[in-house]
Amino acid sequence: SKLVSGRQEELTAEIHRIAFEDRLGRVRTNLHLVVSEMQEISEKCGDGASPPAAVQTRIESAAAIFTGETRAIHDLLYRPQTAPDEDVLESILAHLEGGLREFSHLLECMSTELRETPALVANVRVLAGLANEICGECVPREYAPHLKVWMDRIQAHARGLARVRA
Repeated sequence: SKLVSGRQEELTAEIHRIAFEDRLGRVRTNLHLVVSEMQEISEKCGDGASPPAAVQTRIESAAAIFTGETRAIHDLLYRPQTAPDEDVLESILAHLEGGLREFSHLLECMSTELRETPALVANVRVLAGLANEICGECVPREYAPHLKVWMDRIQAHARGLARVRA
């Protein structure tokens, strides 16, 4: 009975590890896709014009997914059941920082009318709040200095989002 129980615990731990790694992979993939989507939409701003209203649903959808993945990253930093490897975390933070930069650029080029839809306003508010709490000195665990640099960049973009939203 003890041997079976011990083996069950090992298998359960392995299942949790695999599920955790899978979730981290999905976060990175979703961030990559959202950043690509925002870049594509931002290209429409290249001539200084606001994106057409026809892409509003794409913008709102990208914002919702981006907010969800930012929430997952926030939880990873504030409530980690397992700490990811530093290179994985750095990749995730770099994607988040790039996404915030692209999202800020997109919001800046949008007309006020498109920027003030309830869905987008709600997502920007949550996104800015979550990102503002990701900083090198804010998170409860001590991270390597190069990871703190990414976190501080993320927090700076959050302050920028708050200005764009205002």
